[in-house]
Amino acid sequence: MIATESKIMHFASTVYQALDNFFPREGRWYLFGSHLTLVFIAWQFYGLQRTTEQIALAYVAAILVEYVGFRLTNKYTGRSFWKDRAFSAASEAAGLLVLVRASGTETYAIMAAIAVANKYLFRIDDQRHAFNPTNFAIVLGLLIFPKTIFDVRSDEFALHLHPILHVVAFGVLATWRGNSWVITLSYFAMLALGSAILPHVSGESFLFHFAPEIGAIGMVFAWLMITDPRTTPRERPWQILFGASVAAVMLVLRLGEVFYAEFIALFIVTTIRTIWLLRVPELRSS
Repeated sequence: MIATESKIMHFASTVYQALDNFFPREGRWYLFGSHLTLVFIAWQFYGLQRTTEQIALAYVAAILVEYVGFRLTNKYTGRSFWKDRAFSAASEAAGLLVLVRASGTETYAIMAAIAVANKYLFRIDDQRHAFNPTNFAIVLGLLIFPKTIFDVRSDEFALHLHPILHVVAFGVLATWRGNSWVITLSYFAMLALGSAILPHVSGESFLFHFAPEIGAIGMVFAWLMITDPRTTPRERPWQILFGASVAAVMLVLRLGEVFYAEFIALFIVTTIRTIWLLRVPELRSS
């Protein structure tokens, strides 16, 4: 019996080691891969309603702003621009193209520029920025652009199974490598708990509150946005609190019929965390 268990453990260890060696170790590469390929797939096969001009301008604007920030600051010293930072900038643009449904040729370009600039302008320390870039751009965009620019309905592609599985597959790998999967699980646990309680207040069903977060957009948010290693906690207890807090605030906002509630919720929780870390520097490693 002991020999059999030992063989099973050895086999499991060998498989894990093989997977560990095969997949890239940095979680951000899965974010890049998910966003960049999802834009192409959704645009080509699922009717993502973005024009060629919107897509091209968003990528160009993001990369240009990244280049300026890269040259003028020391935040990413030692990294290659074209092999590293350009991919990061392009993924910010791709994330906005997927998550936001907006009109105007230049809208996505402006938001992409804001997303990248945020990384250099709002920092907790020399290496970490305060806000998730894509989320910051969405929230600021909601404030500075007329409401008529934004469509509160998600794109049809977000309801198809393939894009959902696409995001989850990349998200699982990203959170495994980034050691941030606890945030996603805590988020969904609180979302489920809140969705079970809110029907007693709203009169709506469990699925009315829970279902909007299981499409492709919700999966991008849960797996690839709230788990951003540079803007989220590193220690388990704080990760649990962070993920649960985002879900709780989002449910309250959604109860008040606030559009884009998940993005505003993340911005609120991140702002509170940033203020706390700036006031209590010894917690920055948590």
